[in-house]
Amino acid sequence: MLTLFNIMILIGVVGIPKTIDNDLACTERTFGFQTAVQLALASLEAAHEEARGAKNGVGLVKLMGRDSGFIALHAALANSDVNLLLIPEVPFSTEKVLEIIEQRLQER
Repeated sequence: MLTLFNIMILIGVVGIPKTIDNDLACTERTFGFQTAVQLALASLEAAHEEARGAKNGVGLVKLMGRDSGFIALHAALANSDVNLLLIPEVPFSTEKVLEIIEQRLQER
């Protein structure tokens, strides 16, 4: 005879990380991150082609993240044409950025 007390119910719970920034602690990869990096990479390549088309051309791409620069970092690592990457975790000065850009233009 089966009573209510003899039935054990097991419920499985799965948490799915849903953020394209890939900035959740203890999470290797989140949904949408690879797609975001691929789209960012396409933007970097387009900016590079535009900059190559003009004398002393400079391509500037702003990639948005919530609190971190993971998308920009991964896209820059995948593209060998990136010369300067600014991420929110590292403070920078505008003067130093302009100095680096000027030095790069002189080298080219």
